[in-house]
Amino acid sequence: MDRFASISSLKRSFFLYATYDTTFLPEFSRQVLEHVRERGLDHKLVVMPCGHYTLGEAPFKFVVGYQICSFLKRNL
Repeated sequence: MDRFASISSLKRSFFLYATYDTTFLPEFSRQVLEHVRERGLDHKLVVMPCGHYTLGEAPFKFVVGYQICSFLKRNL
């Protein structure tokens, strides 16, 4: 995480996770975000109320697509 912080300190990062994800457990996502916050990195967080594979299904895929596109539009 220190290495990530050193290369991304000038950029804003985007984090997205699903609360019912059984592929990458939400507790691990929260640990990553805790480290990001400890290092004071500028970031945007989106938490979706679905599972890993459900992110690819409607209506979640539309919400995720909007979030990603709006982040890229504002930060590129």
